[in-house]
Amino acid sequence: MQNDLFLIVILYGIVVSGLPYILYVWALSKIDAGIAAIVSTFELFTAVFAGIILYHEPLNMITICSMIAILLAVFISNYTFQKRRW
Repeated sequence: MQNDLFLIVILYGIVVSGLPYILYVWALSKIDAGIAAIVSTFELFTAVFAGIILYHEPLNMITICSMIAILLAVFISNYTFQKRRW
């Protein structure tokens, strides 16, 4: 019983953590760094909306404010970087 549980935990770790990470790194090598940064920014929003849809989690004001703050930070940093580059 203990060995079966250990094997399940190892396989779960590989499938849930290892495989997505390998696929993510492989995909990043195929796209531009700027696009990769934008995609990784929206990972949080995907997780929030998946929690709302799949797990029926409530969308409260703290979550909304944090999502807005992250979007603003990304837009401000990109705008500042673009302005400095010219």
